[in-house]
Amino acid sequence: MIKAIIIEDEPLSVVRLERLLKQIASDIEIIEKLKSVKDAVAWLSAYEVDLIFLDIHLSDGDAFNIFDQIEVKIPIIFVTAYDQFALQAFQQNSIDYILKPIDKK
Repeated sequence: MIKAIIIEDEPLSVVRLERLLKQIASDIEIIEKLKSVKDAVAWLSAYEVDLIFLDIHLSDGDAFNIFDQIEVKIPIIFVTAYDQFALQAFQQNSIDYILKPIDKK
């Protein structure tokens, strides 16, 4: 089982992503949902996980602020509505960049 977290500040996006993951990736378990850079930094400093689903724009800043505060070696799948951050995302530990709205395909 792959243990994953979702870092996303839009509740509907979290619900949609979780629902899609249950349909297409039954081996992924979402163990935590975080809404902000501050929460992500605190959680990632204390716990380990196998995979991160990460939105770019969070309630208290952009996701890249997380990497300014802690080193993240966990694979990241960026899930965002903004295509202009793809290069910056792949400079992190990104393994994929998915644009919203997400569909099952």
